[in-house]
Order: sequence, then C-alpha cells, then structure tokens
Amino acid sequence: MAFNSDWNDVIRNWRAPSEVAGSGPREVRLKGRGKFLIGVDVFLLAGGLVLGAFLSRQMTQQTAQRSALDASHVETHATVTRHWRSGDKSDTPMVAYRFEYDGRIYHGSTSAPQQEWKDLEVGSPIAVQFVPANPMVNHPSAWNMQVMPKWAPWITPAPLLAAGLLPIFIVQRDKRLLRDGRAAPARVTGHRRVKGGVALLYEFPLPDGKVQKGRGGQTRTPPEVGSIVTVIYDSENPKRNSPYPLELARVER
Repeated sequence: MAFNSDWNDVIRNWRAPSEVAGSGPREVRLKGRGKFLIGVDVFLLAGGLVLGAFLSRQMTQQTAQRSALDASHVETHATVTRHWRSGDKSDTPMVAYRFEYDGRIYHGSTSAPQQEWKDLEVGSPIAVQFVPANPMVNHPSAWNMQVMPKWAPWITPAPLLAAGLLPIFIVQRDKRLLRDGRAAPARVTGHRRVKGGVALLYEFPLPDGKVQKGRGGQTRTPPEVGSIVTVIYDSENPKRNSPYPLELARVER
C-alpha cells in the first residue's frame, strides 16, 4: 500500500531518537528483562540436560538389572507389604514386598499389571525372582521387569530444551533488530489487549513509498490512536519491526 500526502508532513516533522538515528550497526546491550530471559533459558537448558542424563542412567541401570535377572536368578516366596496407586496422572498400580534370603530381609517395589495387582492385598504371598549375588535386584515372577525405552532419555527432555531455546531466539531477534534496524515514524492505528498490557497496531512508511503494517510492544498506557511513535524495522524484511524502545535490548550510549 502506497502512502498518501499525509505522510509527507509526518516524515518532515518527525525526528528519530539520537541513539537510533542513521543506519547501524549499533552497540547494543540487554535490559533487565532480556537478562531475565537468558537466565530462564540457562535454567531450562540445564534442566533438560540434567533430566536427560538422569533418565539415561536410569535406563542403563534398569537394563543391567533385567539382564542380570535373565542370566541368573533364584525364585522365592515374598509377602506383599503395601498395595497402592501412584497418584500421578496414570494412577499406576504399585506393589511392595519383602522376602528373606540367607538370614537377611530384602525389600522391593514395582508397578504391576492391573489383573495381577487387584489380587495382591497386603499380606498376600507373591513369587519373586532375585539375583543371588545381589538380592537387591529382584522382581515379581508373574510379569517381566519394565525397562525404560531407549528413546526416553532423548525425547522426554525435548520440551524443556525447546523451551530453553525460545528465549535465545527472542532475545537475539531484538538485539539484531536494534543493532542493524532502521528507525521510522509510525502512526498508531489501534490497540490489542495482550497478557500484561496492551500491544500497539501501527503502520509506517518505507523508502520506496509503500506503507508497512506492524504490531508489537506492550504497555499499560498506550499512546492514543493517531499518535506518532518511533519503530525500528529490518530494511531487508520490513515485516520484522517493533516499537521503539524495545523491551529486551537498548543501545549502548
């Protein structure tokens, strides 16, 4: 859309803030909110890596225990000591038991198939397999020990890692726009309520005579419709734009 003669007066009377006048690159640093997002990013990425490492260790341990039971085990009779559901979203049936071997008492607990679980009340006998060299490795004989799938340590942390990458993208986008972008006057055309405030709807002229629409910013006291504000836009892709000052970064004076 080409701009009309009204824009000529706006362009003639508007002055860009001194720190963003002219073309980039500019020295840019993060504001407090930008630093906070980077902190969130570090927390999420670290959490994802720790979770992946923990699950990997769990999978390795479970696989080793299953292999040990398959290779060499002794069966004995145990007694059910607890019968419950996990209480999580899956409400998994759980059972705990105890057995004696070589004069010592050993304990175990595991999830159980619904059919077997419903008959295992506290005090019920239950057949258990265990590794003689390490009776702590044990499992009910009626069903196989579950082993974490090989994909779990990679897939389960993926949402945390993806969420950790998003703040990096947002912060770097603002830094690049402020570092290399071009300032222009923009006319506020409307408001849109967003979480935490109001976003501006606006339009601004481009050097080729076209008018670009935009939306962004967040404030509790937005300028009135028709007001002239400053925006920063990417000269190679004007669809990338934001009201000035930006929320996450500022020019180093």
